[in-house]
Amino acid sequence: METSAEELPEYQEAQPEPPSDSDRKKKQLIAIVVVIVILAVLALLLILLQPAPDPGTEQEHILTISNVEVTNSTKANVTFGEPTNNPHPVKLKVIISTLTESGVYIFPSNMDGADLARISGDNMGFMVFRDFADNEKIDPGDMILMTGLEKGTLHNISIRWEPNDHLIDYQEFLTLPGPPYGQFALVDPTSNTTVNITFDSFSKDVEPMDMYIILEKDGIKGTYVFPSNDDWTNLSIISGDNLGNMIYRDVANNSIVNSGDLLLLSNLSPSSDFTITLVWEPTQVAIDVRSFSTPA
Repeated sequence: METSAEELPEYQEAQPEPPSDSDRKKKQLIAIVVVIVILAVLALLLILLQPAPDPGTEQEHILTISNVEVTNSTKANVTFGEPTNNPHPVKLKVIISTLTESGVYIFPSNMDGADLARISGDNMGFMVFRDFADNEKIDPGDMILMTGLEKGTLHNISIRWEPNDHLIDYQEFLTLPGPPYGQFALVDPTSNTTVNITFDSFSKDVEPMDMYIILEKDGIKGTYVFPSNDDWTNLSIISGDNLGNMIYRDVANNSIVNSGDLLLLSNLSPSSDFTITLVWEPTQVAIDVRSFSTPA
């Protein structure tokens, strides 16, 4: 058999060309971009799927009580300090407590002059919110005015974030003791310019310096204080008009006002009507008031 003079070449499969460095870099860059996009999407989903924060957690220390001013035996003024933000009063609640009693109060509105409402516990007094900026928020200097507190008692006031009952701030304060029970026993004009006033007994031991005297005639007043508790002390006038002289007689000489001790008034105006008031100095409360007249 004859063979062709020219044989066909053997078939060979074409081999792909190896990728160039430029192609490899493009693929690597695309992969990196895809990973970054996937990570960004995952981070965004995590943020969106996070539960809402506790409404009170970040507010736990939103403001402070800067001062509690005790004004007498049953009253105190609570002043707010600088807040980190300005919360609405209705987001707060107030707890007033003593060693034996406690009451919980809320702000029924954000308005200036709102009376706080007791929602549980004991009746600890009467409270009013003062919003001096009148913006229905707590600002520095805004106050809670408290009345009807227990006399001579250690109190604790705490401010809490109402949504979760977190404590914001608290302070302790001591109300002043109430005035003692006592009176003038006798007012005796001994001449047209002199009067002897006798003390009755008191419900507790009282030093003269714990009290002061207001003497009044025809609408003119003078205020006199005891500079010491000693017998024969000359009272000093600290304000108003000098309507006469006063000497304290401590008959028992014990620096305590007892039944039978005296006030000796002299240099009074003859034929005049006077009013004398005995005042408890710590709380500015009158203990007794008497009227008398000097003869002509």
